[in-house]
Amino acid sequence: MDPAAPDFDDMSTPLPVNWQLRFIHNQLFKYFQFPSRFCPGPFHSTFTRKAQFRSRQHEKDYFTHCEEVVQKWRNEGVKPLNNGGWDINGDRLKEPNEDGYNSGLYLFADRNNITHYFKPNFLPPYDTPEKKDVILSFLQEEWDEDALAWRPVCSTVEKALQLLRRSSKLTIF
Repeated sequence: MDPAAPDFDDMSTPLPVNWQLRFIHNQLFKYFQFPSRFCPGPFHSTFTRKAQFRSRQHEKDYFTHCEEVVQKWRNEGVKPLNNGGWDINGDRLKEPNEDGYNSGLYLFADRNNITHYFKPNFLPPYDTPEKKDVILSFLQEEWDEDALAWRPVCSTVEKALQLLRRSSKLTIF
């Protein structure tokens, strides 16, 4: 199983699950320099509210299918998200990347208006010491939604100890 938090001391350990999301998130927050006051989580996106499954069996079937799809994606490995590169105005890129990684990162003002496009510039493999060093440098901090400030990421052991320290301050009757 992949770790939940990066091991900053041992470069040979695998990266956390979904490290790419935190990697992009932290870079964007630093690039635009705005607090996530209205962002309830770094990966938050509301698709629906108050949805329920028809039955426990439907729920089980759904998540079984999700697991199969995710496993298929992992087996296929990294691949471009589209077969071309698209500029902010929707036209094909004048200078697409030769290796085929033209997806990049698009930021939208709304569903029709692209405001920023970042070309892909950090391509696989991600297991070299140089690339792991770059990745870990961006994963060392996380955004504190309450303080609206950056804080160092601590290990899962440290997080567990913090929870224990907080719970020991509670008075139990």
